[in-house]
Parts: sequence; C-alpha cells; structure tokens
Amino acid sequence: MAVECKQLLQRAPQPIPKAPCLKAPAPGKGTRVSCPQNIAHRGYKASFPENTMGAFRGAVDVGAHAIETDLHLSKDGVVVLSHDATLKRCFGIDMRISECNWDFLATLRTLRDKNEGMPRLRDLLDLMNRPGMERLWILLDVKEPWHHRVVLGLWNTVFLKAARRHLPEYPMVHISFYLPYSRHFLSIPNLGFNIFQKVLVGKGGRRFMQEAQERDRPVLAWTVNEERWMEWCIAQNETSSLLAPEQTSTVHGRMIDGVITDDPLLFSQVCDRYEQAGATKLQGWARTRSHIEMARQVMVVKLLAMGVFLVRVWQGKLDWFGDLEDHQE
Repeated sequence: MAVECKQLLQRAPQPIPKAPCLKAPAPGKGTRVSCPQNIAHRGYKASFPENTMGAFRGAVDVGAHAIETDLHLSKDGVVVLSHDATLKRCFGIDMRISECNWDFLATLRTLRDKNEGMPRLRDLLDLMNRPGMERLWILLDVKEPWHHRVVLGLWNTVFLKAARRHLPEYPMVHISFYLPYSRHFLSIPNLGFNIFQKVLVGKGGRRFMQEAQERDRPVLAWTVNEERWMEWCIAQNETSSLLAPEQTSTVHGRMIDGVITDDPLLFSQVCDRYEQAGATKLQGWARTRSHIEMARQVMVVKLLAMGVFLVRVWQGKLDWFGDLEDHQE
C-alpha cells in the first residue's frame, strides 16, 4: 500500500495542503474543555429547508463555524447546492438536476415552507465574502483566496485522484462510515477525516482518533443531532486533555475537531453549557452516560456500516489504492 500511496502522490503536483480551519479551537479561558467546531449540515437544516441560503444564513446567525453542503452541475454547467441528484424530495419535481438549465432551477421553491430557492455555489461564496464572515469556512461534499476556506470532502480513491489533479491547492478530508477503510487513507499526508460519529464510539474509534491526532490530522464527526451524542463528542476532547503530560503534547488535547449537525443552535448551547460547567461536569458525564441503549445503538450501526461498505465495494463505489490502475484515464 505504501508504494501505491507514493505513486498517487507523485502524480499530484504538490502534497495535500494542511487545513488550519479544520482544527478545534483551544479551550476557553478558565476551562479545559476544547469544544469541537460547530459545522452546520446542509445549513441550519433543523429549522430551514436544507441547502438553501436561508439555512446558510440561519447557521451563521446561531454561531456555526462552518457550513457543509453538496455540489451538483446543471445541464448548462452551473454549480448548484443540493444533496440529491434529483428535484423530487426537496422541490417535488421528478427530474434530475443534470437535465435542467439554471434558468429553470432558479424558479423553483422548496416544498418545505415554500419560500426558498436552490442556491448556486457562487451565492454561498458571496455570503462568505461579506464583512464579518472572514472566519466562516465551507466543507464541500463532491459526489480571497478560497482554498484557505474551502475543504473538499471525498469518498474514495477515484475522487481523491481527480481532486489532486484538478484542485491541488485545496485541503481535503476523506468522508467515511467504516473505520478499516478510513485507516487505509492515513498514509496520505495532510488528509483529514470526516467520520460517521457512531463508528468512532469504542476502543477502535478511540485508537483511530488518537492515531489521526498524533499525525496532526483533523477529525470531524457526522451527523450529530442528539444532545447526548453532542455531549459525547465534547467529552472525547475533555478526556483527551486529562492524559499524561507526555501524551497530551502529542494529541493536542483533543480528539474531535468538528461536529457536523443539522441543529447548530443546539450544539452551540451544549458547548456553552459545558464550557461554563468545566471539567467536572464532563468527567461525570463520561462515567454515568454509558447506557446500554446507547451501546446497543452503536453496535447496530457498526454492523450496518460494515454491510453497506461491502455492498459499495461490490458496486465499485469504494476503491482501494490497489485499484488505482483500473481507473487510469
């Protein structure tokens, strides 16, 4: 695998850039809690139609550090923001985005609340360019100067290879729901990780987070909407700061750098509460909140993740470094 990884990097014009914007902030004054960054999943999805300017502005208003969104191309080559390839779920029209010109897409309004249109990527970038938005960054899921504030989320080797060829100046994260596959990408310098949160629970997840942080790789967790799992993410950073001194210098006192959530307001509130409560509250949570129900939920999710992973590999959607030669252009 090391040889194949080296070949991949040799084909790229330069190493993957680091992304300082991904790292969790240092603990606030008077506390040892390093809260993960608040990353709004498709904007403030809990209160607005997803992937709309209302959702993006709403996320900024409640204190989100970043916005996660998805890209598609219209028939006439306009980059639009939508999770789905079709218009059915959000707009009620049974057509693919790739079949429609922007002039038509611009007239649509969401089924939810019926008052939001489909934005273009340039509309979100315009929002980022406004005064007061200098610290806002975006995570683009690919299914002045922007490369310092735009991070590409990539699912597999083919996407990584294409992004390295065409967008070498942009930082990147590997999106995954299966840790053995994610480990496969640890050998690529500066590549961050965006991992399904529940597969990070347990010893295997802990080891992965430690190894990633020892290599100075950002780790994000998706999609975290329940308060107890938000608390769990914060607790990982608190417990990591309680390691022996020789260890804390290695892991930087944190395990999870960002939490991707549909409800950035709730996550802000949870972070505020724990920053005020300090270490005692979090240590108490870590001891008392290991419920059987949560453990069962994690076990089921991990089994499902393994099954989905095997299906995706069989479908050819998730490839390994060894498969690179099969995808040469």
